[in-house]
Amino acid sequence: MKKLLVLIGFLLICLVSNPVSASIIDVGSHVSTYTGKTRGFWFTAPADFIITGLGLPTDASSENFDVSVLHFNGVPQQWPVETSDFDTLFLSRDNVGSNLLSTDIHIFSGDMIGILGSRGANSTNSYGTNYLTDILGFDVTLNRLLMQDDLRSYDPVTIGVSSSAIHTIGRVLMDTESPMHTPEPTTILLFGIGLLGLAGVNRKKQ
Repeated sequence: MKKLLVLIGFLLICLVSNPVSASIIDVGSHVSTYTGKTRGFWFTAPADFIITGLGLPTDASSENFDVSVLHFNGVPQQWPVETSDFDTLFLSRDNVGSNLLSTDIHIFSGDMIGILGSRGANSTNSYGTNYLTDILGFDVTLNRLLMQDDLRSYDPVTIGVSSSAIHTIGRVLMDTESPMHTPEPTTILLFGIGLLGLAGVNRKKQ
């Protein structure tokens, strides 16, 4: 009986929480270096996920880095039109080294998300190309996003940002994780009743 109760507890724990996967998304290879203004990429979230880390590659520079996450209220307009129709979900400046910053930014399916980042006070960027990557197994296209100033000194919402048809993105590292999944209370209740019934049958047989 004791072993059966232990098994019931273990199965309930497994039901309540699913394993969480995490990975840094692929942003392609370094193609060239651009200095003077901050660059990045934007995409449409294919599913709910959490941004758990942000950083900058060191292909173009190893100076301290700046990074920001934006949530657009519509598709960002093409350069030379600039938009401030977004919420800044995250902004961090003058970070040392190559390690990713630890973050907890919840993104939901359908969100239009912009990621900006550069190294140094004069905004050195590692350029890549518009890139087909994946987030948690879903295909996602990273599109060019630009801010015509230094992220170190100016907030994106003050300057405004634009998208662009040019096939060049600023490479920013982003670690993603699937959200925890909790079954509906009814599912847990029915599962528990079933296991308790099994325990009763087992007791009668003893």
